[in-house]
Amino acid sequence: MPGIRPLLLLAGLIGGGSYLLGISSPAVPSRPTGRPPSSVCDDHAVCVAEIAVHAGASRVVLDEQDSVETVLAITSQERPRHQSQLTLWLDDSGDGPRTSLIWQAVRNAAAVPDPPALRVDSPSFAFVDDTAPSTVRESWLLPSSACPAERSVAIQTTEILTTTRVRIVVDQHVANDGLLLERCRQLAVRVGTVLMPPVEATFGPVADRSDNGTLTVVVTPQVRQMVGGNKPVEAFVLASDFRSDLTRPASNECDVIYIHPELLRKPSDAVLVHELVHAAQFCAFRRHYGSSPWPLADWMLEGSAHAAEVLLTGSDDNVRDRLQAFAACPEKSPLIVMDTTREGLWREPRSRGATCSFFSWMGRQYGLRAMGQIVASGANDRWRPATGKTVAELVRSWQSALITHNVVRRHELTTQGPLRLTIQGGATAFVRLPASADGHRIAVRIQSQNESEWTGYIHRSRRMRSQPIMAASATASLRQ
Repeated sequence: MPGIRPLLLLAGLIGGGSYLLGISSPAVPSRPTGRPPSSVCDDHAVCVAEIAVHAGASRVVLDEQDSVETVLAITSQERPRHQSQLTLWLDDSGDGPRTSLIWQAVRNAAAVPDPPALRVDSPSFAFVDDTAPSTVRESWLLPSSACPAERSVAIQTTEILTTTRVRIVVDQHVANDGLLLERCRQLAVRVGTVLMPPVEATFGPVADRSDNGTLTVVVTPQVRQMVGGNKPVEAFVLASDFRSDLTRPASNECDVIYIHPELLRKPSDAVLVHELVHAAQFCAFRRHYGSSPWPLADWMLEGSAHAAEVLLTGSDDNVRDRLQAFAACPEKSPLIVMDTTREGLWREPRSRGATCSFFSWMGRQYGLRAMGQIVASGANDRWRPATGKTVAELVRSWQSALITHNVVRRHELTTQGPLRLTIQGGATAFVRLPASADGHRIAVRIQSQNESEWTGYIHRSRRMRSQPIMAASATASLRQ
């Protein structure tokens, strides 16, 4: 189980500053070579080599050097509902085929880089007269926990106030304790002047379907009826509300986020930013794709929203437990999950932690705007225009960062016997290899026990002295 310091590094939060996972530079491939890693990498680099897999099996032979740590990263290529069952053991027989390893150097940054600056324009914001009690009543259709795919619950709301950017309506079942109007005013100011501008600078504008430029916030206890994950739901956004081609009962025909009344009493910038990011994402899809199918990929939507909340607010309160769950058991933490509901992983902590970690690392390397560009794109290779790399290259660089800084749990392969792994589809297990006696070669066999597909690579790095991790200041501060 990783210590708290690597976990803080994983979350990208040291002290109170805004600090994303910037623990390594992107992979910088050297010219491929078959030489051992000692002649390719220097003291400040790691080396990686892909493992060749044939019929679910592989045999890897390595030349061991002093002060070198070797870790295998093995990823199941099955769907998240399935598993890869693998057996690894040390093979001293000298018999059998050996894979040909082509090493590449990956340079690691000595210091944590700041992400590219995010320019945020001053917003235009004003209240519409809210001194008189509103008589506007509206009906909203929401899903239920029993039938999340259908809008089977109707609620009635009263409009509390309207600004040039935010409109707040409250469920009739929310009691007015005398502070309701003031809390709604504070929320509207916070969302409209502090939280929304950096989100829009990253992911694009939030504009209502009626083109009046306001985002509706519905305050209702019905939010808690949505269940999933290991914590209560505080807020959510429904993509169908943002589609111009849908009408009732499939949509509320409005750019809207739904929040629980508790967020009025105890506002959470992290939760609000997360939902604002989703609103901006769906507005971008509407602009780019209209009534055509939207390229919704749950792991990208949620991972980028979590990364934005961490970077823009400087708080990991909403993701800390998920990052810990991922770090403790990466082999049960699928990363790339297109439809989490279909795979039974909606709000699943470990998978959410993996996506948050990946997009946090990517946001620090390439900037939040790169994330916005990637998420909104439907291109087959949406990653290269924003980063210059494929998603596979990015994932490998991120995993190298996790290994180098000992962030995630590793299994140990020893001379005591075989190691048996169960890896959930889309997840990665990390296995540390022992040092060989007298610097001799070591051979490792890997065999699938259930005919599942898997891929892997070898990560080798010189054991470096632990270095103090410097805190970074907020890169896109939220005005207080």
